[in-house]
Amino acid sequence: MRIEKGRLGEFFLFIGLIVLIIFFATDQSQDPQAWLFFLGLGMLGLGAYFIWKDWKPPAPRQRFKMFRKQEKKKKEGGEGKT
Repeated sequence: MRIEKGRLGEFFLFIGLIVLIIFFATDQSQDPQAWLFFLGLGMLGLGAYFIWKDWKPPAPRQRFKMFRKQEKKKKEGGEGKT
């Protein structure tokens, strides 16, 4: 089974955010754990990298397809016809 890089990147982003929330909770309790901060930032960065590398442009929209065809025919066939 092959895992897509984008899906793996979303996982790392989610876990990184959770780790950062835990870091901020430890910071509020006056006992900050710096390793949680760096682990969270690293996971966020890794997740963003995986998502960026796996990004694909969106598919063209099919909305108003009929109108686009009519406009194309109008430009190709002549401006005077309706």
